[in-house]
Amino acid sequence: MATTNSILIVDDEPLVATALARQLEGEARVDTVWSVGEALLLLAQHHYDFVVTDLRMPGRWGDELLAYVAARFPETRRVIYTGDPDAPTGLRELIDQGIVQAVVVKPDHERLIAVLTGKSDAMVLEVIGAACPARREG
Repeated sequence: MATTNSILIVDDEPLVATALARQLEGEARVDTVWSVGEALLLLAQHHYDFVVTDLRMPGRWGDELLAYVAARFPETRRVIYTGDPDAPTGLRELIDQGIVQAVVVKPDHERLIAVLTGKSDAMVLEVIGAACPARREG
């Protein structure tokens, strides 16, 4: 019997979060919240295999949440799901530091679902759906 992943989706657009949760029904246990503050409360109570967050939200941003998760729950896989097409370029440093493991650009729900359900081998240190400059060696 396969183990069901647990996923926390954090997005200030409830329609996005609930649509993703519906698509993951039967594939994973999913909790959805609309803010970083709510996510922190759930993280104190539950283990998650994945945390998926929007980047830009009112108050605290998703990258701040993923830095917290990386420091306290390094085994939890961390994904930014953003509508900002320029975000992957700005997130390169966070990817290089291991804070963010994947970036998927909205509205590519199918690619995100594939990453979260293991149907895609594109997970670690990858930017999906947008160009990202190569890492420069100094």
